[in-house]
Amino acid sequence: GIVKRLKKLRFMEFLAYHRLGTETYKRLEIPYPLAEINTPDDSYMRRKAAIFKTAAGVEVRINGRIFE
Repeated sequence: GIVKRLKKLRFMEFLAYHRLGTETYKRLEIPYPLAEINTPDDSYMRRKAAIFKTAAGVEVRINGRIFE
């Protein structure tokens, strides 16, 4: 796949979705387009990181921390 073609890839950073911008949308009275998306829990992030680490063979970080 695409991961194997990224030969210079040194690490991959997984950043969890957050809802920090929702208050700005409320103040501007604009519908928040990602309202239905949930923040992923730690186990979800770890599962996805493990899949990528196995496929790519590079260091994986979750929210700045190295995934072992």
